[in-house]
Amino acid sequence: MKIFIDCESPLLARSLADFLAEKSCSFDECDFVISDRNLESSKPVFIIGKNSVNLKMPFTKDELNSALMSYFSALNETAPEQMPKPADLETQISNLIDEFKANLLKIIKENRE
Repeated sequence: MKIFIDCESPLLARSLADFLAEKSCSFDECDFVISDRNLESSKPVFIIGKNSVNLKMPFTKDELNSALMSYFSALNETAPEQMPKPADLETQISNLIDEFKANLLKIIKENRE
């Protein structure tokens, strides 16, 4: 789980950065954004606030982690599979290269005879 923090409240932003240091990353690399307001974003937004559906304030570190895990699990269950996972993609490319190599060697052997 990779998270980008975009909060108006400096105190909340700093607290989240401390709590989630190992999960924090850039916007381009993140799975979703954590914010204290509604954002227009190409990524899903996890909102923390008084009336939020995702996580209400105040919260503990354990409540935060639990809510984030639930949110991330829900994202993965409903997200359409557009591209294969990197390991699957590598396997598919490797298989295509092996198949191409075998066909190329077959053609070369046939033309030598």
